[in-house]
Amino acid sequence: DYARAGGTVIAVRRIPDGEGPSVELVSEADLSSRLSAAVPPDVAFDPTAPDVGFVHRRLADADVYFVANTSNTPRRVTARFRSQAARAELWNAFTGKVEGLEVGERGIALALEPYGTRLLVFRKEGSDAPLARTTTSTATIENLRTGWTVTFGAPGSGAAVEMPHSWADDPQTSHVSGTVTYKRSVTVPPGLRTPGGRVLLDFGDARAIEPEPLPGGTLRGNSFAALVAPPIREAATVFVNGRRAGSVWAPPYRVDLTDLLRDGPNEIRVDVYNTAINRLAEGGHLPDTDALVERYGQRFRLQDLEGLRPLPSGILSVPRIVAER
Repeated sequence: DYARAGGTVIAVRRIPDGEGPSVELVSEADLSSRLSAAVPPDVAFDPTAPDVGFVHRRLADADVYFVANTSNTPRRVTARFRSQAARAELWNAFTGKVEGLEVGERGIALALEPYGTRLLVFRKEGSDAPLARTTTSTATIENLRTGWTVTFGAPGSGAAVEMPHSWADDPQTSHVSGTVTYKRSVTVPPGLRTPGGRVLLDFGDARAIEPEPLPGGTLRGNSFAALVAPPIREAATVFVNGRRAGSVWAPPYRVDLTDLLRDGPNEIRVDVYNTAINRLAEGGHLPDTDALVERYGQRFRLQDLEGLRPLPSGILSVPRIVAER
């Protein structure tokens, strides 16, 4: 029935016994190429990238592809999708922005950060989303290594620091958990902001790291964590002249400052947030669970707290002011 309905039957090594529809016999060496010719792959990556995967969901009016880089290093691939649509939509889950992408003869070029993902939508009726902007040049305007102050707790003048800076390196602040504020003044020359251009605060890229082994060849209990050293630990919100510009906690570690900058001096403020690990590592700050145990019984036990140590916290890179055209 399958063959009579137009299906193609392919056999390897020998043709099955008995009467039936015509069967095409191919060698094992040619099977892969023959199957690819008969049924084009849903997505093909060039160059081949085993650590880049995808999930495809078919809707009534569109095909949706979720593409993910599962490695801790950047990947640049051209993705050829089976969809025949001339344009795709790129959905940004962080900002909610939808941009149009032209589908070239070779497919769509994707630059994926470590563990980076893209959500692409191919609409059957086409898309009228504005095309994504094309960056023709990127220039570093200023490296922001010096001129920073850091403040803990109540507002104040702060202490002078240079980047990169982790407050966990200082015994006086290594056990601080919460919000720490960095400030710096940046002078914007006239003409830096141009029509269609952008000015960004760029914290740099996440660096690949190896899993940390323990004696006996085992791995740390948190070995499932992403194997990257990010430039921000753990998240940050950027303000320009007192107005919020954006937040960073995952790649790309960049914030658009264009609409908030003015010619002349500007105050850049970066509020950095770390986890509770640093405070817990000091000891004596564990929550009191006696009331919970009395009411519900011993449902859990806090584990592996003896070996806690402060984690790097702060801006662990040299930020840059970058202009894109």
